[in-house]
Amino acid sequence: MPLTQAQRAPGAEAMETVAPAVDLVLGASACCLACVFTNPLEVVKTRLQLQGELQARGTYPRHYRGFVASIASVARADGLCGLQKGLAAGLLYQGLMNGARFYCFSLACQAGLTQQPGGTVVAGAVAGALGAFVGSPAYLVKTQLQAQTVSAVAVGHQHHHRSVLGALETIWRQQGLAGLWRGVGGAVPRVMVGSAAQLATFTSAKAWVQERQVRGQGQLCPPTWTHGPSSHPNSPTGPPNTPRGLAELVQPPDAGRGGRAPNGWVERSCRGPQPVPYPQWLPEDNWLVALAGGMISSIAVVAVMTPFDVVSTRLYNQPVDGAGRGQLYGGLADCLVKIWRQEGPLALYKGLGPAYLRLGPHTILSMLFWDELRKLARRGQQQDT
Repeated sequence: MPLTQAQRAPGAEAMETVAPAVDLVLGASACCLACVFTNPLEVVKTRLQLQGELQARGTYPRHYRGFVASIASVARADGLCGLQKGLAAGLLYQGLMNGARFYCFSLACQAGLTQQPGGTVVAGAVAGALGAFVGSPAYLVKTQLQAQTVSAVAVGHQHHHRSVLGALETIWRQQGLAGLWRGVGGAVPRVMVGSAAQLATFTSAKAWVQERQVRGQGQLCPPTWTHGPSSHPNSPTGPPNTPRGLAELVQPPDAGRGGRAPNGWVERSCRGPQPVPYPQWLPEDNWLVALAGGMISSIAVVAVMTPFDVVSTRLYNQPVDGAGRGQLYGGLADCLVKIWRQEGPLALYKGLGPAYLRLGPHTILSMLFWDELRKLARRGQQQDT
């Protein structure tokens, strides 16, 4: 049975139709643009998450301390170009993962799944899982390249790759095809929760902001006052010097104690709930609406994604034996347990500050670019028709 407008999930109406193939290109392009700006933060986040791996707090040297100091440490050790380590692999990952993710999400929108209660969350999670699987080899290489540095400030295992293609060739030769998807067990839940939170909160937040632009909310009207014209015969709409047409005020001028009106003013009766319009914060259909939605979405993404992000970084960067098996962790659950026991539960939020400074702007920029590119695509479609 089709849903009525009142039954539709919040934010469903905000997702205007764009062809899935177009969404694939737009989503990949938007996230690649965001990656260029946020990759230095990804380098710092990766180093912080690998620092002190499986060691109790206070028993290891801390080469990276906080966001600003870590940026300086990377720049000193690797030069300014070191802040863009793994950029090529990062762009490849963003293109593959988000192309697949937005394509699947657009298919779900076309099928009407996102109009069902909870449909946006489910569609975002499924699309994220597929995108994570497709992009896993690129994320594996990106993580290993970003962890590489001089021995004086090295954290985690050092793989000594020279390029993206060289890394892919080395992994293929030593571990086979399955080696390119090593660590995917941590990547899929990471992107599932992040994608579900991102797409669901973005569409809902954007719809919430848009509704506040044009709609009011029913509530009891405040007490208002009307002026009795007999007291001021020279002004039929109010006291002297009152602009014509302004006969009602929330409070009368110079009201006495207890809110009683002065002579000539009477309280107007309130007849139940009446719509009181919100002020228009932003121009309608403005890019700032998408920016506001992205800012709200980024908080949810970082909150749910960071523990999985730490685990995923560890799984991807760990050394392997001759059979391609990880030497430190047996999988997602084993990694979670070992981090909790040996480093404490707060270790699952290692690098939270840089994680937000990276995931937050990346979510904001990617959602903003995606939304604006979709607007351009829709305008082009309308002109063609």
